[in-house]
Amino acid sequence: MYWRIVILLLMVSSSFFVKANSIQNNGNSLLKECGAFLHLLDKGAGNKDPYGAGICVGYVQGATDFNFVQAATKGEGNFCIPQEVAFGQKVRVLVKYLRDNPATLHEPQVLLVIKAFRESFPCQ
Repeated sequence: MYWRIVILLLMVSSSFFVKANSIQNNGNSLLKECGAFLHLLDKGAGNKDPYGAGICVGYVQGATDFNFVQAATKGEGNFCIPQEVAFGQKVRVLVKYLRDNPATLHEPQVLLVIKAFRESFPCQ
């Protein structure tokens, strides 16, 4: 399980080197990328930005996996998402957070994912 997470995080981070000149690593690009994912989820084929949708998936899954590892090794994570929450719902929560907090869109993508989930899924 640990190696799977490490490989996922490496894949996500390496994808930024491939497209480093064409995207920004902040909330503005994350909002666009997660919008592409939701378009794919809601409308199916015909997505104009499958790469962006994949970036969104990588950030959401990477932050969720990292939180799981942190909780398992340190006893607590940054957020506590119930198991029954679907992946699409996680992305919708993130997009809502980004739209509701435009003053934070200059911040790094991974930080915004953690902030969105911490606010929406706090640990009790």
